[in-house]
This record gives sequence, structure tokens and C-alpha cells, in this order.
Amino acid sequence: SMFILDQAQGIPLGISETFEFTEQTIQLVAGDQVILYTDGVTEAFHDNGQTFGTDRLDAVLANCGIDAHALIESVLDAIEQFTQGRPADDDRTIIVLKVQ
Repeated sequence: SMFILDQAQGIPLGISETFEFTEQTIQLVAGDQVILYTDGVTEAFHDNGQTFGTDRLDAVLANCGIDAHALIESVLDAIEQFTQGRPADDDRTIIVLKVQ
């Protein structure tokens, strides 16, 4: 199952020195993975103006294996197919952390 870690929302880091961020805590167990990504992943554009979006990202993450490299490759391949090779408008960074 997947958890969306969006309970502690705020502005991007570095925008304001005085902004007070909220915190969220969850318990991770062995085998859990945490996937961090930049908005260039979900905002990858198709020529028709549609974005890749979080629903498509969630679908890829739900069907990928447990290997971090394979997970990243699955996401990047899905974006490449969706954008039909359109050059990236923004960076696409994905980090996978696995609890051991």
C-alpha cells in the first residue's frame, strides 16, 4: 500500500526565511520505500498541454518492483512515453530511500 506524505505542506524551502513549516511523523518499517521527486516529474508536458500528474506517477509506483533502480527507470520510462520524447521543461529528479 502507498502513503502520500502531504500532511505537512508549505512553500518550497528557501523562499522565505520566516515561514514556519509544520511537521508530520510516520513510522517506517523494514522494506518501506520513500520516493522524493521534483515537480519536473509530475509537470512533464505532453504536446497537448496535459501534464504527467500525480495519478500517473502513483500508477507507475503501484506497479513497479521493489528495486530502487528499477523503480526510477519505470517512472522515467513512463514519462518518456507520455511526453513522446519532448525535451524536459524542468529538472526531473527522483530519489528512492529504502528502509532496511
